[in-house]
Amino acid sequence: MWVGIDEKSFLRGHKYVSLLNDLEGSRVLEVVENRDKKASNSLLEQGSTSWQREMVCGAAMDMWGPYCEAAKEQLPYADIVHDRFHISKYLNEAVDKVKRQEHRRLQGQNDDRLTGTKYLWLKDLSI
Repeated sequence: MWVGIDEKSFLRGHKYVSLLNDLEGSRVLEVVENRDKKASNSLLEQGSTSWQREMVCGAAMDMWGPYCEAAKEQLPYADIVHDRFHISKYLNEAVDKVKRQEHRRLQGQNDDRLTGTKYLWLKDLSI
């Protein structure tokens, strides 16, 4: 069994619900308010029995800490898989940070070869 854990915002501000999805059956198993550790544990407990949680072989989610912690605790045999969007986001941020550091270092040596290249570095890095 493969499950997905995600959040959706609703109303104004930072109001969230957490969702547990059956990825193979394309259905929502449970919805709980908030996206903290308590809500994450509640999501898994209410959305599945202990036997079902043992049968989960993979959980797809973003890199939100409470989701990862709850999955590690309650899904003993599940591999945690992170979604492409967040992996690409962190990869792009890391490449941009290194480029900026190198650009500052080179400018200290009167070398402007990285000036104006930001979008060349970030182009086509998405997975």
